[in-house]
This record gives sequence, structure tokens and C-alpha cells, in this order.
Amino acid sequence: MDPKRLKSIFIYLLIILAIIVILFSFIPKPQRAEEVDLNTLINRAKQGEIDTIEQQGEILVGLRGEEQVVRTAFIGSTVELHEILE
Repeated sequence: MDPKRLKSIFIYLLIILAIIVILFSFIPKPQRAEEVDLNTLINRAKQGEIDTIEQQGEILVGLRGEEQVVRTAFIGSTVELHEILE
């Protein structure tokens, strides 16, 4: 293979790699919700910082819109959670 052509292929590969790196740097990384205790989650919900509390197994997730804001461990039923929040 011609050395000039090999050099051109190598340069194009480097340009493509640079474009891929730049594109990935602009993609937002998902934010992890802050780990808090149950009382903090409840207080934030009462202050209006959290719109929805979603139970995912033994984890409660506080949401603002679609964004996960806080999360905490909770072992109990939805009924027990409702009683705590009243």
C-alpha cells in the first residue's frame, strides 16, 4: 500500500475519533439521586421540593418532574408509607 494513502487513512481515522470524543462530551450524564434518610425525604416532600414519591421495591425515590432528586431505603408497604406521610 502506498505510504501516502496509509497516512491519509490514519489522519481520517484520527479525525473521526476526535469527532466521536467531542460528541460524547456533549451528551449529558445521568445524575444519581442524593441518598438521604426517610425523614429528609418526607421533609423535602412537605416543602414542595419533591412532586412524587415512587416506591421501587425497598427503595423510595423522590421525583421532581421526571428527575430523580433523592432516594432512601424503605422496608414497608405503600399503606405504611401513606400513613407516615399523613
